[in-house]
Amino acid sequence: MILRRGTFHAVAWLLTVATALLVASPSQAGEFDPESLMEDYELQSLMEDFGPESFVAEFSPWLFEVDPIAFQCPPPPGVYPEPDPCVIRPVPPSTPEFPDAIDDKPDAPEWYCDPTAKEGVSEFRRILVRNYGIGATIERQCDVTWGYEFSYHKMGLALDWRVDVVEPDEWAKGLSLIDWLLSDDTDENEFAMARRLGITQIIWNNRIWSSDRPTWRVYCQTDACLANRTLRHDDHMHISFSVEGAYLHTSYYE
Repeated sequence: MILRRGTFHAVAWLLTVATALLVASPSQAGEFDPESLMEDYELQSLMEDFGPESFVAEFSPWLFEVDPIAFQCPPPPGVYPEPDPCVIRPVPPSTPEFPDAIDDKPDAPEWYCDPTAKEGVSEFRRILVRNYGIGATIERQCDVTWGYEFSYHKMGLALDWRVDVVEPDEWAKGLSLIDWLLSDDTDENEFAMARRLGITQIIWNNRIWSSDRPTWRVYCQTDACLANRTLRHDDHMHISFSVEGAYLHTSYYE
């Protein structure tokens, strides 16, 4: 688990909530009894003993069990949604049985204009609607520029999923999907579901991930982009596909 946007402050907040819940609720942790630890240590020394990552791993399941409503956090503006212990994700899409071999990291296609939605992109939209109840748009006509000519939407190879970072329910659904797409599988294949679906790019909350550079980076590089929520991709998540993924020629569909 990676904690950003100030590890100390995130853990200090969690400790504060933990203290309040411990006063109000009996322990429900079985063999692990956080209440007894609270009696034995000062909060600061407890964090130091566990370390931030271990503390969250040990305490957050117990805290969720006590009072999930206490963990409906607003998203931090301008920060990529790293795994966050205070957001309870909905269940992701189901994962089919796959062959042992996994797809290579998908490549971005050469530019051409054919805005008709491709079958794999439309099928992924159906997955999103079935699992999360939120739709997406795909097509964009060739003569629509919005300041730039190139767009995966004009190729029918991208969708915009309407999850807004300021809506707690939609924020949690976005995190759920990202976890599902970019997690390693049981064979330690990196971003396994994204590879099996042929996903080449994700943009959300002013952050971009791509299969050829699989780390999260800041997306907007100009003041004009930063000032526009849609250009920042705060009000939707952009997902692009390889030609193979768009035409159902990946292991997800085999």
